[in-house]
Amino acid sequence: MTQVETEMTMGPGNSEVLMELRVSGARRGFALCVIISLGILLLWNASIVTGAPVALKLFLVAMGLGAISLAEKMRRSTRGGLILTQEALWDTNGTCLIRMEDVVSLERGVFAFKPSNGFMITGRAASGNLWAPGLYWRVGKRIGIGGITNVRDAKSMVEVIVALTTPQ
Repeated sequence: MTQVETEMTMGPGNSEVLMELRVSGARRGFALCVIISLGILLLWNASIVTGAPVALKLFLVAMGLGAISLAEKMRRSTRGGLILTQEALWDTNGTCLIRMEDVVSLERGVFAFKPSNGFMITGRAASGNLWAPGLYWRVGKRIGIGGITNVRDAKSMVEVIVALTTPQ
């Protein structure tokens, strides 16, 4: 096996990659266009409003710049994806989201508190807060996977995680 083939089949920690969850280019492009358009409209609104208090104009400018910085953060975070190995769920830049032995429950129902097109993992202990807009968030014991991900790929990842975490 060549070096490139080895890197493609091995995840962080030199374990075999079972599945990858990536964002399609069309979904990523659409989401970025919407958020950038919101930022531009807010900035444009701040520039054309006449007779408004200065505080309102500053608020619109702050919101517009915030939307554009959110779009940049989403652009960077959705460039990669998530990698599932037998040991853990990883971000493509090497951040371990949760180890499989720490998974307590999975929520994936219609009325579950979860990201759009995704699922929720509850872990044993709090692991710190992380956020990759459009891909995942981690707050305390809960990890929300989804956003602009493909719903079919997310469902497949849930099934693999359920298979890995159920006692044999």
